Amino acid sequence: SSTTASTAPPSAKRSSPHKQNEGTTATATAARGRKSRRITITTQKKEQDKIPPQLLAELAAAGFDTKCMGVKNKSAKKATSKTIPKTTTVANGKAASKDKTRVKQKTKKSSSTAATKSKRKFGLLKHQNDIDNQGNKTKTKAKQPAKKRAKLATSLLSKKKANEVQTKTMTTTSTTTTNTSLMVDLPPLTDSEKCQLANERYHEYFTNALQTSVINVVSSGLSEQDNEMLQVLCKQTKKSTAKVKLAKEFHPRKTTICVVPLEQHGSINEEHAMSRNRTLKVMRAQLAGIPIVPPAWVTLCIQQEKVVEPTSSMYIRTLPTKTEQLVATTTSDTKPKIQLGVANHAARVRQLQKGLLSSCSSVNVLENVFVFLCGRFDASTGSPRKTDVTLLLREAGATILSSKAMVNKKLKTFSSAQDGSASFILVMLCDASTSDAQCGLADGLAAACKKSVRESENLIPSGRLLVVNSPWLFDSISCGTKVTGDAYEPCSPRCKELWTICQAKDSNK
Repeated sequence: SSTTASTAPPSAKRSSPHKQNEGTTATATAARGRKSRRITITTQKKEQDKIPPQLLAELAAAGFDTKCMGVKNKSAKKATSKTIPKTTTVANGKAASKDKTRVKQKTKKSSSTAATKSKRKFGLLKHQNDIDNQGNKTKTKAKQPAKKRAKLATSLLSKKKANEVQTKTMTTTSTTTTNTSLMVDLPPLTDSEKCQLANERYHEYFTNALQTSVINVVSSGLSEQDNEMLQVLCKQTKKSTAKVKLAKEFHPRKTTICVVPLEQHGSINEEHAMSRNRTLKVMRAQLAGIPIVPPAWVTLCIQQEKVVEPTSSMYIRTLPTKTEQLVATTTSDTKPKIQLGVANHAARVRQLQKGLLSSCSSVNVLENVFVFLCGRFDASTGSPRKTDVTLLLREAGATILSSKAMVNKKLKTFSSAQDGSASFILVMLCDASTSDAQCGLADGLAAACKKSVRESENLIPSGRLLVVNSPWLFDSISCGTKVTGDAYEPCSPRCKELWTICQAKDSNK
């Protein structure tokens, strides 16, 4: 009984040999099935990873590294070539499953590293710490299928070909521009030619606005009666094809037309219309080449019950000025004048559109002009607002120097230039302050300007260093070109001294 009791429990715990053989065969068949399934998947992936040889040849000709575009690397092949024994026991089966998981991890690592290397070479994979549009950090993406990789490769190839074509066109255009830049300068325009070119510019601009069926109108300095007429026109054209909308602020890309009061008495030129006011909106409209008309255009539209293009006699051609030197007494005078300044700028814009000017030329009034603002430009001192001044300077094409160090660099370029080769103009634009403490021109900066003028008298060209007040900016915009600084003496003693030095130098030359 003791022997039977001692032998019974082990025999009870052990399974029959028939059942054990069934378990081993089941694990072996499962392992073989997984292996065959893995082999078929890998072969399918290898077939998918293959890129057509024609595409590989084109990529290699374009300069891409095609080695990384092939199948997985050797380490991945070796890892996948490892097999699992077919007949194993239960204990060995556990070890085999562990080996199998290790092999899978190795293959995954090797394939992922190969994919990331190839994608980084082609720029197809982002960095691990890249941030998406929503502000979250993105993780490295898994290897994309071969079809997507082929599409990305073809897109890269097409982009490279497009860039090559673009560079060729740029070279051809550069040669043509060099040929056009060598053309002879056009003679100065007559008054009739200026008005004709300006009318062409206004006609094209107005017809383009009519196609959008919205006419954005900006007014400045109108009387109450004129404002009421403008409101009537807006209501009248609400249901028409071309609607008139009154805007409070000027926008150079949205505004269609600017309405200002007309100067009827004391006009500089009776043949051409002149504005009564010279406000910020009017000067910005001139710089943008937008037509400026009197309230007579509003009454004409109300009478016709639709939006009508202004006639040639309605366009404002001149802006007013307080500087008497800019009023032309004779037509032979070559200095900048205020007459037809608006038409002159619009005519240059039209010349550039028609290709009559060289491509290197610009229609900006203050091209290659560097301006340093001296003073605070407070309204308490009678100066214009600094925001308005900076806005006009930028729209006129000037570059604003924000520090004294930048001014010193420009002064050094004057002294380093040989034979007056410096092509830019340096302007010290002063406000209306009367004391040196508030003028904004420090003593050290004024001394540097004096030193550069006195030491390099032969190097600094005439009129390339200007010390002027704020009306110089407004008159330059009104004339459509840069004016000299002899009529714009600053108010503070330090700025006056520097102004006299510059004017004496210019008069000697």
